[in-house]
Amino acid sequence: MNEIVTNVNEIHVKKTKRHKGFLIAIGVIILGILSLATFFLLNNRTTNLDLFTDNFKPFPDVIINRNKEPNDYLTIGMAAYNHQDYTIATMHLEQFLGQSEISEDNKKNTSIYIAVSYLALGNVNAAVKKFEKIKHENFVLEEVAEWYLALTYLKKNDLENCKKQLKAIQNGTKHQYRLEAEQLLKKWNL
Repeated sequence: MNEIVTNVNEIHVKKTKRHKGFLIAIGVIILGILSLATFFLLNNRTTNLDLFTDNFKPFPDVIINRNKEPNDYLTIGMAAYNHQDYTIATMHLEQFLGQSEISEDNKKNTSIYIAVSYLALGNVNAAVKKFEKIKHENFVLEEVAEWYLALTYLKKNDLENCKKQLKAIQNGTKHQYRLEAEQLLKKWNL
């Protein structure tokens, strides 16, 4: 009888060991599948920074070609801007704005390049202030300022204001950045 009990116990121990091994193997496989799925989901998600990078393009230089007031600060600042050296650009363009003999129109038009430079440098708070001011004071560059303001909010991760700005652009039937705003909202699923 002891022999039968011993045999039954041995069989039970062998089955239990196999069963535990089988459960461990299944657990490892499930964990691997979940890890891979998580990895692919997280890596395929478009981030706000990705959306910003895809949509940010520096505003083209139209000042140098039209400027009737030659000035070293402006010339050096715009050359730096065109070479994407935004630190030097902001420094010289801010000095240009500080000069009293510069026309108001030239000051207003130069501000967009300073604001875009701040945005490119990641100085989003200064960029927001500049774009807001341009939006309210420069009718010619109002739509440009609205678009870059939306991008600034996106880079700042201020999604509520970004969405509000993009929706306002989208609702402007003749807004020059309407298509870009619609595409960004679509990519962003808003």
